[in-house]
Amino acid sequence: MDRSIRETDFSDDRLAILLKRLSNPETWQYIECFLSQNTIQAYDLSVEQVRLDATTISGHHLISQGGLFQFGHSKDDPSLPKVKLMMGMIDPLGMPLVTQVVSGEQADDGLYVPAYQQIAAILNKKGLLFVGDCKMSSLSTRCHIHVQGDYYLCPLSLVGKTPELLASWIDDAVAGKFPLFDIKRTSLNHNTQASQQKVIPEKTIALGYEVHRNVEVINEHLPQLCWLERVFIRLIHK
Repeated sequence: MDRSIRETDFSDDRLAILLKRLSNPETWQYIECFLSQNTIQAYDLSVEQVRLDATTISGHHLISQGGLFQFGHSKDDPSLPKVKLMMGMIDPLGMPLVTQVVSGEQADDGLYVPAYQQIAAILNKKGLLFVGDCKMSSLSTRCHIHVQGDYYLCPLSLVGKTPELLASWIDDAVAGKFPLFDIKRTSLNHNTQASQQKVIPEKTIALGYEVHRNVEVINEHLPQLCWLERVFIRLIHK
């Protein structure tokens, strides 16, 4: 059988056939897992922190039932249908680990756990820190990450009792009930060569204090869960 590569193998039709086969979720997840694991091993990457985030991509496409392009919430152009992309990447390196594509009408909240599960299977280690925006702060997502032995860092959404709690935490700080401390950041000067990189002096980026609270989850299908959660109340951002 002739297996030589010809010019016609690079046509749009052949590319469409290849993409159709790769679009199978099981096939694509296997490729992502294999590629990520081997890249981490080849470059001897130490993964301690992962960032999760979702975005939308809009375009002039026809809407079809069950299709990827659908109307949904968007920060850019709400008049265009969109597809939603959830990504998980090594932080701060930015190397993608997981890319999940879903239809544009889906909410972000439900995308974090599937992405987390896929990343956990790829990295196969505990004690990782998962960083995300306020949409990752849903109780179910935080509970899932905690139960699996990992950690989370995200701003709390101002829903439920959070606004009331935040107001009381700020009042306590103003009343001087808790000592305030600085949050500092140290970074490297990337404008120089790798062998000559210099550490930039620490810079204060926030001022506030920390409280600890018990988080309890009651689910009729699961044992009662309770863990200690650290909350940082930022009063000043510099």
